[in-house]
Amino acid sequence: MEAVTYFNSFNKGQFDTESGLIKGVSLITKGTAKGHDLVVDDTTLSQLEASLNNAKEPGVKAKLNHRTGVEAIFGHVNNIHRCGEKLKGDLHLLKTHKDYDHTIELLETMPSQIGLSVAFQGDKEVGADGRVFARCKNIVSVDLVTDPAANPDGLFEAKVDNINLDMDDENNESNIEDRLAEIEGFQSDLAEAIEEAAALDEME
Repeated sequence: MEAVTYFNSFNKGQFDTESGLIKGVSLITKGTAKGHDLVVDDTTLSQLEASLNNAKEPGVKAKLNHRTGVEAIFGHVNNIHRCGEKLKGDLHLLKTHKDYDHTIELLETMPSQIGLSVAFQGDKEVGADGRVFARCKNIVSVDLVTDPAANPDGLFEAKVDNINLDMDDENNESNIEDRLAEIEGFQSDLAEAIEEAAALDEME
């Protein structure tokens, strides 16, 4: 089974809170995906652009934090286009979603501390120089994640298994338990996302 890859990058675009539209959001940026030893090149961007634009109307579903289920879908992304070394698009939020107000406030006030993550399936390609390039076969979703994406070149979502704790912290034990719970939750969500993507493949 092909793995699902998650990229993220978010730059503040044009907000229209009345309609729930945010124009020009950054989906992915050409360059090295730090922490994952993968490279996003022109081929990656072209494959993603084609896959995103081939999505059924009204566009690619946008979910909260890589979760699964209908309740996780808070909008969709369309109008995908290349802009220099980036892919950009328009994010349409569902105004009836229970987290609409919270999501809008996050996007308006903390755009450098959250990001959009493009989740897709595809094989890796090893170049002549030994670098490993990301390749897209099928788009899964575009998701809003909590980890920072302040680097304008775009980053992968930070790995949740990189636990950095202050060993002198008297609350260290509870911190570890909290982080382990987060990891278990992420692994469960990731497994569900992979199963969902596999089901989409079977339907094609």
